[in-house]
Amino acid sequence: MSKRQSLKTRVSLSGLLIAAGTIIFGATLAGFAGRLWWILDLFAHFQIQYLLSISLVILLLLALKRFKMSAIFGVCFAINITGVLPYYWPATNHNSGTNHSSGSLRAIALNVNTANEHYELVRKLILEHKPDIFVLTEVNAAWIKAMESLQPTYLHQKCMSREDNFGIALYSRLPFTKCDVVELGQAGVPLIVAEYDIQGQLLTILGTHALPPIDSAYSWFRNNQIEAVAAYLGSVTGPKILLGDLNMTPWSPYFGALLSTAKLIDSSKGRGLELTWPTNHIWIARIPIDFCLVSKEISVAGTKIGGDVGSDHFPLIVEFSLAE
Repeated sequence: MSKRQSLKTRVSLSGLLIAAGTIIFGATLAGFAGRLWWILDLFAHFQIQYLLSISLVILLLLALKRFKMSAIFGVCFAINITGVLPYYWPATNHNSGTNHSSGSLRAIALNVNTANEHYELVRKLILEHKPDIFVLTEVNAAWIKAMESLQPTYLHQKCMSREDNFGIALYSRLPFTKCDVVELGQAGVPLIVAEYDIQGQLLTILGTHALPPIDSAYSWFRNNQIEAVAAYLGSVTGPKILLGDLNMTPWSPYFGALLSTAKLIDSSKGRGLELTWPTNHIWIARIPIDFCLVSKEISVAGTKIGGDVGSDHFPLIVEFSLAE
């Protein structure tokens, strides 16, 4: 290859990298404007992918000695790592799991996928991990029936079967003092609110499944539902937990508003993002949309993803206790 051809190849590669970096930078900025248009909010969900992609672009541009463009795209890198790094920086707050007063408890949140018929895999998951409480979303009549074999262990249940992907069920080893199916917001989908007496402390657990933001109407209903859930939990005093499929990631502006209003903390903070959806993609293409959000009175010992149960979601497993 001649020197001239080598230069043309280098310029062409540089141009492609600059174009790719510009697209990634634009997508990153678009995600911060999610409140302006529902489609822009969708761009907020991929900060991990943006971070890894822009890192590769920067490294290749540095190799080509394109230092100015590397520095410009370094701003994009900084924006994305700011959103991702707190999930991997070791937790040092009251949710670090150092002081337990109620003994260790385990909860599982799982969107089973209504069309999924691998009931035995979910039963196996429950029998293997032995959660004290678990919330299943997208349950229909077939799923409720399939879980009946667990009843000797999980005597305390509240189930709302639906065939439209918005059924929900809570199963518990622990007796609840109160448990209701409720609707919050205008989405018209059920949620479950349970209250427990844990050694004299009132623990509130809310299980939910938010609508997916597949169009402007569904996005509005999702946001309205999340705002109503946040307002409800914000009025609850004492330890509280929100479990379920929120159909948003931590980088959506609506997620930050939920944490602020409800006075909750993402249990994954400092422990690593739990990339729960979709299961049929390699890990780098997945995003975190299933959550366990906790109040300051909850001490989290750890979070992890369970195995494949045939759903498009992985189970989220959380170890916690009521802090002293």
